[in-house]
Amino acid sequence: MNHLRFSLILVALLSPCLPTQAQGRLPDPIAYSCYFCTDDEMEQVAIDQGVGEHYVYDANRGLPYFRDGEGMYGYTVSLQGGMIHAARFEPERWLKTQYAALMYASQNQRGTPEHRISGVNLLAPDAPHGRSAVSSYLWGHHTSALHPLHARARQTLRRWIDANVDLEYMRADVEHGRVLQFAFQVGGLKPTLLQLTMSQSSRERIYFYMDRVTRQWEYLGAESAASIEESADDFPGPTGLRQFDLSHSNNDQSRMAGFLQRAQWAGVPVQGHFSERLWNYVDCTNVSGSPACTIKQTR
Repeated sequence: MNHLRFSLILVALLSPCLPTQAQGRLPDPIAYSCYFCTDDEMEQVAIDQGVGEHYVYDANRGLPYFRDGEGMYGYTVSLQGGMIHAARFEPERWLKTQYAALMYASQNQRGTPEHRISGVNLLAPDAPHGRSAVSSYLWGHHTSALHPLHARARQTLRRWIDANVDLEYMRADVEHGRVLQFAFQVGGLKPTLLQLTMSQSSRERIYFYMDRVTRQWEYLGAESAASIEESADDFPGPTGLRQFDLSHSNNDQSRMAGFLQRAQWAGVPVQGHFSERLWNYVDCTNVSGSPACTIKQTR
């Protein structure tokens, strides 16, 4: 389990402690999955949710772009003469718009809606104004909780997001401001993500998740080939043994220096030295509760 995956679980654990809906806003509608289903099976999924209005979707219908919200249907479930009935209806336009956008954003390996923004070009906290040095750019090293200036780095990204990321589907419900969610997202599980790929490398990615209560993007974690550590425990990881490959370009000085600096801030000892000629990787272990790392090389 990497740091980002753990962070997603942590988001879910913390979510029940928050109000389920911002004050004065109607609850966000929920879409229930029924994959490769017949119409009768989709109707049964709606009935299983009880009396009321429900939305059911088949992720197989409408591939690959889900234009016009194809694949999602509304059902009014009612009790009539002691019998339960379900009547299909066409979802409102704003719901179909949101469904199409969320389904398209879900076509990734994480299985949760993820919006990807490339070429984010920002300066790190206290960096010189010149952009010639790689260390001047903001990347996951600066947003890690281990970095003394991480709060400023995250705030810079939040302000950049506010100024540059406008997801129209989130504003589709002009009357009540509701945003559709899938049933597997209820309670904070698998929140909608925003992936920012930094301009200096396609391997440098910073993730935010949408706080469904505030509708704000909150920091989740960062990756540079692998998840970037946020604490001493992240070096050996939950299994007590984690390996880092720090030589994707055979001499990635910025990533190597960043790793050593984060280890120093975390109080994790690192034995050995990086080589400029050989392939570098680091083994981190947890022995008797004390994380420690060893630099190794291979040809």
